[in-house]
Amino acid sequence: MEVFNEEVLAFGSKSSQVYSTAYKNKILIPIHPLSEIKNLLDKKRNFFIIHCAFLTREKISYYGINNYIEINKNILKNIEFALNVCDTKKSVLISSGAADSIAKNKRNNMDINKDPYGVLKFQEEKLFQRLSNCLIMRIYGLTGKFIRDPNIFAFGNFLLSAKNKESISIKSQRDVIRSYGYGNEIARASIYWLLKEKNHATKLINAATHTTSLLDLAKLISDIFDLPEVIYNFDKTLKKDIYVCENLEFRHFLKNLNIKPSSMEIQIIKTYNYLN
Repeated sequence: MEVFNEEVLAFGSKSSQVYSTAYKNKILIPIHPLSEIKNLLDKKRNFFIIHCAFLTREKISYYGINNYIEINKNILKNIEFALNVCDTKKSVLISSGAADSIAKNKRNNMDINKDPYGVLKFQEEKLFQRLSNCLIMRIYGLTGKFIRDPNIFAFGNFLLSAKNKESISIKSQRDVIRSYGYGNEIARASIYWLLKEKNHATKLINAATHTTSLLDLAKLISDIFDLPEVIYNFDKTLKKDIYVCENLEFRHFLKNLNIKPSSMEIQIIKTYNYLN
């Protein structure tokens, strides 16, 4: 434990402690406030950066748009300092498909108030590309033990229904299609790329291995856990809700790192076990 905490500095919004998730004997990891990063890195230069701290889109209503933008910009300022003093110039950024939308539509100069999350994530990617050799992994949908509040997103919500042995109910009136990446594989790939890959040229990749409709996902979860029939009522006149990416590149990327992509069934079961 002492060696781990000497070699790894973890930062969050405030001081706290968390237990590790990848060891049989759990390690208690101190979390330092991101505001202290300049002091803690003052004499350190030979390190790697894995960055995934960001207020996501659903937090806008909680903080208000101006505070939301200010908090995320302050995070970027602290990370910019770390990138500037990092001698290895090797980093991993967990980004979002929202940045891809900004990039494709060349909307980086758009009013940030119209899409603060997407614009800020796009600016974050540009910062990492400018200051380091980085692996940027854009997340669309996430599975595994690292998912956030399961009530917010369909995948976690479906598993809560499975936990209660209830029918899965799809509330959307539109057919919804999503791409998913397994958080465990994304985390392993990040570390493997930093430590094992000799070629650290900047790489931007969509971190998803499966694309599915929510209806098919709900039916699969229902079959695995022997749930009653899925409840849904789509209006076929409505346009499909699609937030997806191409999956083949990330699958090849994982295989090149000797990581076998997990089936959606395994991802479902592993996430379910974590939530329980």
